[in-house]
Amino acid sequence: MLEQVLTGMIKQQTSSTASADGPAIEWVHVNTEKEAMSGLDEQKYYAALVVPADFSQNQGTLLTEKPVQPQLRIYVNQGMSSSASTMAGQVLNQIVDTMNVKIRADLLAAAGKQSGKVTVQQASVLAAPIAKDVKNVHETGTHTANGNAPVSLFQPIWMGSILAGLCSISSSAS
Repeated sequence: MLEQVLTGMIKQQTSSTASADGPAIEWVHVNTEKEAMSGLDEQKYYAALVVPADFSQNQGTLLTEKPVQPQLRIYVNQGMSSSASTMAGQVLNQIVDTMNVKIRADLLAAAGKQSGKVTVQQASVLAAPIAKDVKNVHETGTHTANGNAPVSLFQPIWMGSILAGLCSISSSAS
């Protein structure tokens, strides 16, 4: 069931990026975190959302006396394409944020029906019922202009050719 909810949220979040050629982002389902990490290592994926095996179990404890905050892992593959991986990471972060809003509302409604009392431990997880662990993989580093170093290095040449072109136009006009 969780997989269907996540898939629906992903499709909803990315439907606005679709064009006549299809969606701007293609989402791929894999069965294990190891498979996702392998795809990130092989530059197949811009980002990955990993749902741990204990996610549903932990989610079920949120209104108990000892709630355990479920956690989702987001991996952003900066080395593949800085702008595309950033966009994919933002979409995944937004999905988790949207889930948090919905789950928080559901938990507060359920708590109100039970006794209306919320313990300190429960209140601490109500702020963000699902924790996000965001990790960058294949980071671009500090001296690469966020992965845009090739473009940045080409820019002076491009600007020089424009200036040379303008100089030759102005000298031929005189």
